[in-house]
Amino acid sequence: MKKIINFLGSAGFAVVLVSLIAVLSVAGSFIPQGDGAAVMDKLSSFFGSDAAQVHAFLISTGLIDVYGSAPFLVLMFLFAVNLVLCTLKLVPFARKGFNNYNVKLAETASVSLTEAEIAEKLAKAGWKSSREGSVYRVSRHACGRYGVIILHAGIVAVLLGAFIGRTAGFNGFMNILEGTYDDVAVLPSGELASLGFEVRCDDFEAEYYAGTSRPKAYTSRVTILENGAEVKSADIDVNHPLKYKGVVFYQTNFGVYPNKNARVRFHTEKNGSERKDMEVSFGELFMLTGDYAGKITDFAPTLASDSEGRIYSASDEMNNPAFLLEVYKVDEPVLRGWILKNRPESGFIGELGLSVVFDGLWGIEYTGLSVKKDPGTPIVYAGFAIIFLGLIFIYFFNYTAVFFTVEDKDGKRLIRYAVRRQRRYPFVKPDDGFKRLFS
Repeated sequence: MKKIINFLGSAGFAVVLVSLIAVLSVAGSFIPQGDGAAVMDKLSSFFGSDAAQVHAFLISTGLIDVYGSAPFLVLMFLFAVNLVLCTLKLVPFARKGFNNYNVKLAETASVSLTEAEIAEKLAKAGWKSSREGSVYRVSRHACGRYGVIILHAGIVAVLLGAFIGRTAGFNGFMNILEGTYDDVAVLPSGELASLGFEVRCDDFEAEYYAGTSRPKAYTSRVTILENGAEVKSADIDVNHPLKYKGVVFYQTNFGVYPNKNARVRFHTEKNGSERKDMEVSFGELFMLTGDYAGKITDFAPTLASDSEGRIYSASDEMNNPAFLLEVYKVDEPVLRGWILKNRPESGFIGELGLSVVFDGLWGIEYTGLSVKKDPGTPIVYAGFAIIFLGLIFIYFFNYTAVFFTVEDKDGKRLIRYAVRRQRRYPFVKPDDGFKRLFS
């Protein structure tokens, strides 16, 4: 059993583990990860008709999800075990430091001070002194002995946080239609992950570059509900995610959904001053002005016209929406025409001296949110902070111990000493910082 523990905690085993982890990580960076349509498209571009077979092979070997595969998780677990065992081996040294067993006091120098005077001078310079039999031991930067232990603890914390995030968290998406809510995220596997609360999309707004279907910016206005009560409202856009109870919502996409319950928002203006805001459903008859009534009978997300002036919908994206308005007097249709949101002049009805201005369509757009929950993130951040602290201890506090004796010989006072450093840097001589104090 002891041999197995020594092997698991050995530096050689650590090198093997790190090498295998590196190989799998490189494979994961080159092989498309996930099991969605985008992965099949990438595989098809490389392997053509053989893409399905390659995809099946990647699934069977776990390479389609390298970082979540059993081999990768086992390697990370063994690496954590290796670090813990290595750390336990360092604890006795961290507690006691160097001792004078088998220390050969090979260096000599002439001094004029006694042992007590040298020890006092070293103490003033920050060295801690003690006597072990006939030999003095002085040391400094004792905290540096814990540097590697702290570093290992930080790495283990990062691994633990990543494991918790992998097993207790999820990464999915939600598509929420304006005016509706949902309380589950869809995972890449198709499974549903409950949020524990509801997310309602109150409104969605997209802004496009002029004359194009390329979105310039898009924002979702959402409300968090718990037990039917509104607890938080916020705007989500590409650069401003929403965080709530450990779940982060990112704005990723949007789209248009044909919804029979959608409502058109517009206002009318007469004589440039009389404004009336309205919101109606498709096919709903409403009073427009005087004896004239109106009805909205059609909608186009992006209206365009061909060379003969015929109207058609050029895109499914909402970059130039319009609705078809029919105007009636009593029961007889009088006028009909398209009113474009980006061209307010299209809504002017000269016969009525009235302008109809399209403000927006509510309930037809949906927002696409990426949803991520990672309860291990705080542990990972703490782990990196511990790693940084360990590096400071390692590189700025190099534990050093010096063993020495002073003796009178042939009318001279000589000091015999040996220097022990936890880490040897090529630019530091073995007796630097000590010999200068008594020379």
